[in-house]
Amino acid sequence: MRAPAQKSAEPLLALQGVTKRFGALVALSDASLDIMPGEVHCILGENGAGKSTLCNLIFGVHVPDQGTMRFHGRQYHPTSPADALTGGVAMVHQHFSLVHDMTVVENVILGQQRGLVNTRAWSRRLERLASD
Repeated sequence: MRAPAQKSAEPLLALQGVTKRFGALVALSDASLDIMPGEVHCILGENGAGKSTLCNLIFGVHVPDQGTMRFHGRQYHPTSPADALTGGVAMVHQHFSLVHDMTVVENVILGQQRGLVNTRAWSRRLERLASD
């Protein structure tokens, strides 16, 4: 039996007063969110409520016009999805973009590294992540 995970007093991801505009359209206004380590969140809302905009800000697709984002207690401002991935933030898209001729492991590691890829090591890593 594993010991229970330690509760952290600090959020893993913290957004405070995040706002994003596209011209005159306010896509997200004054959004705040704290996600603690080990938590899973579901963001629900009507079309146009700002769900995708919020996720795209966290994943580095867009830059907030106002507000702050912190990840692991440090200022967080990804400049691109690649930057977010390098920093440890990934996004699972609503519509999967899988390469059907590839295995699960191959799809997960697609774009993660260049050159020869040790698929056995990646497979073991994914199995460990899935069992935690």
